[in-house]
Amino acid sequence: MPDNAMNAAFAAVLKTGDGLINHNIRIGKRRTSFRLDRLTWRLLYEIARREDVTIHELCTAINAEKPRTLSLTVAVRVAVLQYFYDAATASGHRSAGHGKN
Repeated sequence: MPDNAMNAAFAAVLKTGDGLINHNIRIGKRRTSFRLDRLTWRLLYEIARREDVTIHELCTAINAEKPRTLSLTVAVRVAVLQYFYDAATASGHRSAGHGKN
């Protein structure tokens, strides 16, 4: 990861005391809230935009697929990582300036 991107990500986390931001979300008809770092929230909203769903619909879908023993917060973090991992390609990695090639 280029230094400037990593530094920007760390700076975003440091803007809150513990780096976590609480948001209210609807899971189906139920309201709930969970805490994520600023970058994860931003990426979650980006996934919702790309998939043409609301943040509430996306979180409802994640909740429906997660194992019962896994917290929603952890499931959302994993889903965000998996989404962008699945979208990563070697050519995209190089064109973004990542790695040594």
